[in-house]
Amino acid sequence: MNENFQETVKHKTDTELEIISKDIVFYSEEERLVAIKELETRGSLTKELKAEKVDLELEEELKKPNHKIKFDDLFPNKKYLFTPILIYANFLIFTIIILSGLNLSEPEILVKLGGNIKLLTVNGQIWRLFTCMFIHAGGWHLLINMFALLYVGSLLEKIIGKKQFIFAYLISGLGAGVSSLMINDNVVSVGASGAIFGLFGMLLPLLGEKGKKLPDISVEKLMINCSLFIVYSITSGFFKSGIDNAAHIGGLISGIVIGLFYLLIIKNKLKQIQAFIAITVIFGFLSTIIITNVPNIISEYDRTLKIIISNEQKTLWVHQVNMDTIPNSQVDYYKDKLKKEGIDIWATNIELLETLKQNASHEKIVTHIDILIDYAILIKKSYELMVENLEGATPDISKQLDDIQMQIRIKKKMLNDLNKINKPISKLQTYQINDFHTIYHNLSMPIEDIKKVEDAVKRLKGYFPVNKDVDIIFMNNDDNSYSIKFFVPKNLWKEQAIVDRLKSSAEYIKNNGIEKPINMIFIDEQTYEEKHIIRINEANKY
Repeated sequence: MNENFQETVKHKTDTELEIISKDIVFYSEEERLVAIKELETRGSLTKELKAEKVDLELEEELKKPNHKIKFDDLFPNKKYLFTPILIYANFLIFTIIILSGLNLSEPEILVKLGGNIKLLTVNGQIWRLFTCMFIHAGGWHLLINMFALLYVGSLLEKIIGKKQFIFAYLISGLGAGVSSLMINDNVVSVGASGAIFGLFGMLLPLLGEKGKKLPDISVEKLMINCSLFIVYSITSGFFKSGIDNAAHIGGLISGIVIGLFYLLIIKNKLKQIQAFIAITVIFGFLSTIIITNVPNIISEYDRTLKIIISNEQKTLWVHQVNMDTIPNSQVDYYKDKLKKEGIDIWATNIELLETLKQNASHEKIVTHIDILIDYAILIKKSYELMVENLEGATPDISKQLDDIQMQIRIKKKMLNDLNKINKPISKLQTYQINDFHTIYHNLSMPIEDIKKVEDAVKRLKGYFPVNKDVDIIFMNNDDNSYSIKFFVPKNLWKEQAIVDRLKSSAEYIKNNGIEKPINMIFIDEQTYEEKHIIRINEANKY
C-alpha cells in the first residue's frame, strides 16, 4: 500500500470512499479497509460496509504470521526472565532425580519427592502444593510441559511483565493443586501442567484487549491455537489414565480469573497492587475453605470418633440404664489397647470410659466400647494401608483394603443400631433381612414367627423400600403377646396417615400366620420415648 494512501483518503468524498471500498480490481484489501475506516470515522458507514469491514479485518489478521518460538526465547534478559528460568529449574530437578537412581514410575517415590496427594497435603503438608509443580513423572511428561511453557511464556511474559507473569504462574499452579485435592482421593499429582494451563487461561481474555500491542502476529490464529490446545488436552484427559484433569481445569479457571483482573489493570480501573492483593485474598480464602473441608480419611477418622463419643454419652444418659461399675482392670485394658494401636485421639478422650462406667451396666459398656475401639482401629489401619499403597496397589493389598472397608461398614451399622434401640444390645438378637432391613428380637422369639415377619417385610415393598434403612423390633412379651416397634419422629405420631400406614403393615404381619396378639408401638427416633398405639388381637380387630 502506498504510504500516502491514508492521507489521500482523507481528502476523498464519502461517495468516492464507498467506490474505493467496493473496488476489488484496482484497490488492495488493505487500501479498501483504510477507506472503510475513514468512512467509519466520519460516521458514514453503511451496514453493508460494516460487514465488509469485519471480513477485511479478519483476512488481514489471518495474513499475519503465527506465534513462533525463537532461539532467543531460551535465554533470560531484563524484560523476559522467568520463562527460561522455570524451564531450566524443571530440567535441573529432573536430572538430579534421575541421577539419584529413583524410579519415577512408582507413586511412592513421587510422594517422597513432594507430590501432591490428599492424605498428606490436607493434613499439614501444604508445601506439597508448591513442590509438585517442579516434579515430573518421566522424560516425555517433562518435555511436553516445558514446550508448552516456552510457547505461552515467551509471549505472555513479554506482554504483562515478568513480575506479573511469575505471580500468575504460581497462583495458577496452587489453584490447580487445590482442585486436584478437591476431586482426587488417592492420586499423586505432579507436573507443571496445572500452572501452564493457568497461563493459557490468562492469555485468552488478554488477547482481545492487548492485541494491538502484540508482536506482528495473528491474534485470531493464536486464539485458535490456544483454544485447540486446551480443548484437546482436557478432552483426552477424560479418556487416558494418568492425566490429572482436575488440576488442568483448576489451573485453567485460575488463569482466566487472573486474566480478568489484569484487564481491569489495563483499563485503569484497578491498580496493580490492588489486583495482587485481591487475587491473593480470594485464592487464599477459597483454598483454605477447600483444604479444611475436603473429605479425607484422617479428618473423617478424627471427626467420626468425636461424634461417637458425643453420641455415646448422650445416648447412655437417655437410656437411664441401671448403674453398675466396671473394674479398674477393665479400664486399664482398654487404655493399653488404645495406646498400643497409637490412636492418639482416644488417649486424650479416655474420660469417656469414666463417664460410661458411671452411667451404664457392665454388660452394656463392654459391648459399646469393644465395638468403638474396633471401629477406630479399622479406620486407622485403612488409612495406613492407603498411605503405604497409594494408587499402585497390589492385588493382595487391594483385597486387604476391601476387607477392612467392609468391616468398617459393619461396625458403623452396629454403632448406629446401638444408638437406635432402647434395650441393652446384648439382650437382643439380630435377624438380617437384607442390607437395609433388620429384625431385632429377644431370645424367646420363635424363629418361625421371625420368618413370617421377614416374609411380610419383603412383600410390603411400599412400606419397607429396599433402598432405605427401616428396622423393626419384634419382642415376645410375658403376657403371651408380641410387640412390634417402629421408629417414627415424634412429631409424626399425630399424623393419621402415618398411623394408618403402619397399622396396615402390622395387620398384614398378623395375617401372615402369627397367632398371638400384636401390640404396635412407636419409638421416637431422638429420645427413644415409646407410645403404645394399638393392639391387634386374634380376630384381627382394631
